[in-house]
Amino acid sequence: MSSARWEHLFSDFEAQWAEEKIQALEAEAVQMLELERSRHVLADRLRAHRGRCVRLRVQADLRLELQLVGVGSDWCAGVAAGAGYVVPLRSLLTAEGLGPGVREESSAAQRRLGLPSVLRMLAEAAEPVVLLGAEDELGRGRILTVGQDHLDLRSGSGGTVSVPLSGICAVRGSADFAL
Repeated sequence: MSSARWEHLFSDFEAQWAEEKIQALEAEAVQMLELERSRHVLADRLRAHRGRCVRLRVQADLRLELQLVGVGSDWCAGVAAGAGYVVPLRSLLTAEGLGPGVREESSAAQRRLGLPSVLRMLAEAAEPVVLLGAEDELGRGRILTVGQDHLDLRSGSGGTVSVPLSGICAVRGSADFAL
């Protein structure tokens, strides 16, 4: 066998080996990306879109085009149609307009900021709110206290009603409540 044929044979082997190595690396990169994506939670996806508009479909047939202003461990908040909303993530049916971005919360304190905490902020601000349930309005007034799994709401007539947090699909308030 001539040396030119040997060189051609080995260069052909080298090209095949290099192509197989590139394909293996590409497959490994795809697997790593899929593994990374499997660890994402919705709150991190929403957090990456803070300041932008997303379309949310919430239980109670509520559809919001919400400009996100805050995202906690189990809630998101924003402004839509001149009102402020806090939406428990468990009430979301769909979220549209999310790009591929993800932003994990770097602050341990912020990561622990759950729905009861944000409702306590609204109570401290004496913010008038409307509590929306899966089928209708649960009540309107001011939040008095927030327990671990419920809140007490004082209505405009002065009566008080206790509402389980699990029944709340969204909290609507003024557009300028700050979180």
